[in-house]
Amino acid sequence: MARREIGILIPTRQAVLTSRERPPLEPMWELARQSEVAGIDALWVGDSITARPRVEALTTLAYLAAITRRPRLGTAVLLPTLRKPVELALVLANIDQLCGGRLVVGVGAGTAAEPNRREAEALGVDMAQRGRLLSEALDVLRRLWSGETVTYEGAGYRLRDIALAPLPYQRPGPPLLVTCGNSGRELNVQVRRVAQFGEGIIATRVTPADVRAVCERLAPKLAALGRDLATMEVAVYCTVRIDENRARAEEAVQAFIEAYYGRRMAEPGGAAGPPEDAVAAIRAHHDAGATHVIVRFPGEDQLAQLERFHREVLPHVRAQ
Repeated sequence: MARREIGILIPTRQAVLTSRERPPLEPMWELARQSEVAGIDALWVGDSITARPRVEALTTLAYLAAITRRPRLGTAVLLPTLRKPVELALVLANIDQLCGGRLVVGVGAGTAAEPNRREAEALGVDMAQRGRLLSEALDVLRRLWSGETVTYEGAGYRLRDIALAPLPYQRPGPPLLVTCGNSGRELNVQVRRVAQFGEGIIATRVTPADVRAVCERLAPKLAALGRDLATMEVAVYCTVRIDENRARAEEAVQAFIEAYYGRRMAEPGGAAGPPEDAVAAIRAHHDAGATHVIVRFPGEDQLAQLERFHREVLPHVRAQ
């Protein structure tokens, strides 16, 4: 039977939306602890530096490594081009050591939205080259994690006789999940990137129908490049708001989306309503081919939502 895992997104963005000066950190840590008690398979953090401010992703993962023992710890998704790849390789290797090999690294190039452009400019990154820079950064990560001394000449990065220590706990390195299939569309360059560097894909804003269609299209494309999708992870986001009143739940989702992204928009593939809606949505994603569903709770009452999810949703999903 295919893997049917459940992860929880730690609300690093919500914390900063609540307060820039004193973001509520302890509720995030308690959410992580309670998620582990509930048997959640993984804890995930998003990434941004200025475009969508949040509690910083990698230092957050290091803290999560200290307060948890079992769940995998992941980025959904990390933007490697915002950081120098040699430093990033070391930080990720160090986190993997701290958590005893529980790290999984979801990566993406980001979009060309105006806040992202300003962020990239502030960090000295050419947004027009972000796809190429992402592929080069992943190449550098893989080479450094191999333990070899690396000399590399690329369009964006140049290394001469560079070796890394410590190496990642996992050998040959943490699994990489490469963005592919967002909104139900995969680009050929994404497919090639998955084939070259990925242990799986990660997608946002997808319905179960999107997941099924992307997997059906992706499988032969990857096979032609020597990879088997059946052996890879397929992780997807699923926004869940549990409330018997569907109208109130949907309004809470939209208020969160507007604060998060700066505009109201549809949030496909999620569930806003009674617990059975969340059960149906997660089951549908798994049935469509997702091996891991990353649940995001909108709103400030994250612990209350997790409690209901643990009590009223998780047992029914696990019973599949």
